Amino acid sequence: MTKMSPSHGVIWITGYSAAGKTTVSKQVELELKKLNYKTIYLDGDELRGIFGNSWKFDKKSRIELAYIYFRLCRHLSSQGYVVIISAVAMFDELFIWVKENIPNAIQIYLKVPKDDRKERDAVTKKIFLKTDMIKNDGLYNEPKNADLLIENFGKNTMFDSANEIVNFFTSIN
Repeated sequence: MTKMSPSHGVIWITGYSAAGKTTVSKQVELELKKLNYKTIYLDGDELRGIFGNSWKFDKKSRIELAYIYFRLCRHLSSQGYVVIISAVAMFDELFIWVKENIPNAIQIYLKVPKDDRKERDAVTKKIFLKTDMIKNDGLYNEPKNADLLIENFGKNTMFDSANEIVNFFTSIN
């Protein structure tokens, strides 16, 4: 019997700010399209704006908004899409909900040291300059049971990370 790759599902790429979630996610989408998957890419920052920026940045508001993101992901996935979402949203209760409520959902944790993230942020969003990003890290639960942990720094390029994710996703049934 041939192992079948999932035709739909959710690939949740998470990690702290400046871990490379957006960059890797876009490459994952590109690689899956080359394999003829129907994909949709969602970015947490963009979704916040699409939904009107009406949520605060405290833990309770972030969790509430994350549930909205993942209910949307579930809906799109149920229509035959592979949804790639890049969102921090690292909360234990959300991880459990996603696993229990979304078929073929996987969580990918991009782990990057704080110094590397600070260096990246200095040339991109400059969040570290505006706020104590390390303090914000304390709002989240670092994934203990991610389906795949990728050290997205050093010699590991975005292409390496994306290929590892695509290979993992296409190998599950």
